[in-house]
Amino acid sequence: MKLKGEIVEIDKLDKKDIDEMYKLMTEYYDNMEKKAFFKDLYDKKYCIVLRDEKENIKGFSTQKIINFSIEEKKIYGIFS
Repeated sequence: MKLKGEIVEIDKLDKKDIDEMYKLMTEYYDNMEKKAFFKDLYDKKYCIVLRDEKENIKGFSTQKIINFSIEEKKIYGIFS
């Protein structure tokens, strides 16, 4: 299976995408509650989405950009 990856802003995902993502989570993780899934999803800014030839989502990883300062130096990080 060949997959195509893209980075999408969370607020640009449509309902079909989010439903497919939630379905994947429930298939591979026990006790995945919808409320917890949505809380985590909307706490992030971006999503790396992997799609098959039919544009179905086969994998994803949500990403949050974190920025803070240490000794007046700006630090950026990514939290998945």
